[in-house]
Amino acid sequence: MPASYALIAVQAIRARTSGVYKLQADRLARIACTAMRAYEAGMPLDELLKDKEVASWWEEHKKADDKVRLKVEKEKEKKLEMAKLKKAAASKLTDEELAAFGLHKNGNKK
Repeated sequence: MPASYALIAVQAIRARTSGVYKLQADRLARIACTAMRAYEAGMPLDELLKDKEVASWWEEHKKADDKVRLKVEKEKEKKLEMAKLKKAAASKLTDEELAAFGLHKNGNKK
C-alpha cells in the first residue's frame, strides 16, 4: 500500500475515533450537567434517575464497577492462595533446600 493511502487510512481512523470519543464525551457532559442541576435543586436520586440517559449511564456504570470489584477480589484471593501454597511448599523443604532457593522458612525470599 502506498504511503499516501496509509496516511489517508490513519486519518480516517482518527476522525472516526475522535468522533466516537466526542459523542461519548458529549453524553457524559450532558449526564454530569443533569446530575449537577438536580443536586443544586435538591432533587432526590430517584427523581434524577427518571431521566433515561442518566439512568442508563448509571446502570452501565454500576455494572462496570461490579466487574472491576470482582476482578480485584479474585486477584486478592489468588494472591492469598499463592501465599498459602508457597508457605505449604516451603514447610516441606529442609533448611538447605530453602537456602538453595534463597528462601526463609515462611517461603519468602531472603
